[in-house]
Order: sequence, then C-alpha cells, then structure tokens
Amino acid sequence: MRKMKKVLSVLATVVMVAAALTACGGNGKSGSATDKKDTNGDGEVKVGIVSMIENGAFMDMKEGIVAELKAQGYEDSQIDYKCAAGDASALSTIVTNMTDGTYDMIFSIATPPTQALVNTETDTPVFFCAVSAPTAAGILTDMDKPDKNATGTSNAIPVSKIIDLAQATTPVKKIGLIYSGNEDNATNTVKQCEEYLKSINVEYVEKTAASSNDVETATNALIAEGAEAIFVPNDSIIQDGADLTPGLANKICIPAATKVCCNFPETLKHLPENKAVLTGSPIRQELFSGKKEEGLRLCGFDDSKPVLLVMGGSLGAVAINNAIRENLDELLKQFQIIHLCGRGHYDTSLDGKNGYKQFEYAKKELTHLFAATDLIISRAGANAICELLALKKPNILIPLPASQSRGDQLLNAASFEKSGYSYVLQEEELTSNTLLKAVQYVYDEREEYIQTLKESKLNRAIPIIMDLITKYSK
Repeated sequence: MRKMKKVLSVLATVVMVAAALTACGGNGKSGSATDKKDTNGDGEVKVGIVSMIENGAFMDMKEGIVAELKAQGYEDSQIDYKCAAGDASALSTIVTNMTDGTYDMIFSIATPPTQALVNTETDTPVFFCAVSAPTAAGILTDMDKPDKNATGTSNAIPVSKIIDLAQATTPVKKIGLIYSGNEDNATNTVKQCEEYLKSINVEYVEKTAASSNDVETATNALIAEGAEAIFVPNDSIIQDGADLTPGLANKICIPAATKVCCNFPETLKHLPENKAVLTGSPIRQELFSGKKEEGLRLCGFDDSKPVLLVMGGSLGAVAINNAIRENLDELLKQFQIIHLCGRGHYDTSLDGKNGYKQFEYAKKELTHLFAATDLIISRAGANAICELLALKKPNILIPLPASQSRGDQLLNAASFEKSGYSYVLQEEELTSNTLLKAVQYVYDEREEYIQTLKESKLNRAIPIIMDLITKYSK
C-alpha cells in the first residue's frame, strides 16, 4: 500500500513540472494539504485529473502530471483523466464523480474546474495549475497559507510588462481585448489591462466570446473597430477558440503583408489568393548533418537489418508505445528498432534486448538516429512531419485522435496521405494486425514513397522565403 505521505511528497514537483512545460511562470508558492489515507480500501491511491478543455498547453500540463506521477511509481490504472470539452454541465458531472470519496487526490487544470472542485463539499486534496488569480477566483484566501482543500501554482500574467514590451516593439494606438466573461481570472486580468491602458493613454476596445465558436466572430469585430493588436488573457474558452481559428495574429497581420507563406496546400484556401505562397516549413539545417554509422553505434546496431524508428513526441504516446512493445518480437524478426518512448515511459525490463534500443528522448543524437533510420512511425505534429518530408523518410503517421486533441494532427496526416508522403493509421484502428500490416506495406513500397518525397515542392522553404524577402524588400 502506498502511503498518502508519499503522494503528497511528489505533488509540488508534479505541479511545477506541468507549469514549466508551458512556460506558465507560476509564482512558485504552494501550500500543504491535509494528509489523507487510501479511501478505496484496495491498497492503492487513486488520482483524478480534470480539465475544462483540451488545448496544446493544457495537454502538455496533463501529460507532465502523468509523466511525473509515473516517474514516482504510479500506474496507468491509478490515474484517471477527464475533460469536460468546454461543457459546464459535463464539468459538473465530472466534479461530482471525482468528489464522491473514491479519489485520494485531484489535479485540476485551469480556473473553472478548480473552482468547481473547491466549491464542492469534499475534503479531497486538490492541486491546481494554470490558475491566474486563485484568490480573486475564490479558490484560496491567501496563496502563502492555503486555507481550503486546495493548493497549487499561479500563472498570473504581468499585464503592464506585456503591454510595455508590445508598445516598445510595435507601438499601436488601439488594442483589442477579448475574453469569455465566464472565468473570474480572465475578467480580473482584463480589468487590470483596462486600467493600465487608461494610465498610458492607449485606446482599447473589447469583445466577449461566450464559447470557442464565437472567438472568430469576436476577433473580426475587434479588427473592424480598429484594433491594431489583440491582448488575450489566460482564458480557457478563448485559448480553445484561438487554436481552432486561423491564428489571431495572422488575421491582424495578413492585410498589411505583401506575401503570406504557408506549410500545407490546404491552407491556401484560407488566404488571399494574390498573397499566398506555398513554401513548406523551414527546416533547421543541422537536421541533415547526421551520420548513419554514428546512429548505429549509439544503438549498438549493425547494418544487417533495416532500422525502424518509433517516436511519439517528447512525452511519448502510450498507445504507440504499447503497440510496439506488444509486437516487439515479431517486428524484431525484420527490423532493428529505435524507440523514443517519452519521459517516464522507459521500460527497464527490455534493457539488453537484442536489436531494440530505448531513449526517453533524443537531443543532439537525434540527427544521427534519423540518418540510421529506414522507416519511421510518428505522431503527426506539423514540425515533425515536415522534418520527415525534408529527410525523405518513408513513414507511418498515427495522429492524435479527436478525443485527445483539437484535430490538427488529423488534418496534417490527411494532407500528407493525400500527397503520397505518408501512410496513415488511425489510433482507433491500431491493433497488432493493422500495425504489422502497415509496417510491411510501407517498407515494401519504400522506394515509391522516397521518390514521391523527393518530388515534393515543399522541400525548398528557406530559399523560396529568402527570395521573397529579397524581392519585396527592395
């Protein structure tokens, strides 16, 4: 049985890790929660994680919490993650279920779920992150001395410093303010912003967006009323909408731009026809400096078998990790395998397995690992897949499913599949049979994939962009 004391001893670390992953800039102040023993009676501590929405930052926080808990010895079965998907009613149900006495501690991401948990009649310890104004939101009376069942970190925005920096860089006469009006932390930040803008004689106009679907309309309204820049507080509704909407900054900048460069052909339809240029993504040149021999040496491999590289991002991908390890013996019959499994996902029981090399993540050695690789299995983040394109590596993409993301990876993968650059396997369809079939198919057709990758018009981003800069800067 794990004692609750051990649980509490890692909580501050977990929360700080999550905050650091997203550069939240928390104030570092946290308090202690009341010690509490296992309530399940089954000898294990049960951990709940709840979020109002899923955006890039919040997913990083969630994955950071999970990774640190696992690093401290906790199992998947002990960690239960729930997301309300922006639905207040769903959040209420999640909170009710998590405070019924079956959970020993709860992590909350952002203000709405933290408020809901604290306002519920429960003594279950709550550990929060991504809360801008814990005291203003009624979560705590004093950050230095938490007086309720909650503690955590604040990611309060330094309003005056942000505005001063923006004005020093690109002075504007009118700033747009956008917030949902549903989150106390965001409302408080906007009030600070209003007061400071008045003090420095800068005009402002503000709009609210009650849901993420309203963000684009509100943004367009701000631009129509003369906003030359837009200030966005820590507001989960606005952040969600901003992720789903073609970038707020782009909306402001495009009218003043001579040319607009983009990564994917599908993006062209969202841009002014006379300005849009399909360039692909600029790729760091050191990516091409890897040496195959060094990559094989780092892994203890030779050139007797082709090399399969598996990567799921810096924090790993549990579904991909599990699928690879469940089929490891079968895959090793044909391939040597480099597995970038993510922090906290290293399996020591597989150390010394011939032809299989694990890394939690790779830094400088990554270029050499790429050089040694014949086939890659990857998530479908934009930067990652553009690097695969540039390196001309046959690949299988397993994008984050819609249930775990905003759907951007699904769109990225679909674009690359349509262009013939990638084979796409949906996570919902990931089985031993589909995985092995995909690997065999792509390897058998690798020369065709390589030829298609070579013929791509998206491999010259840097020279094209530099030519545009030279041409239009005269």
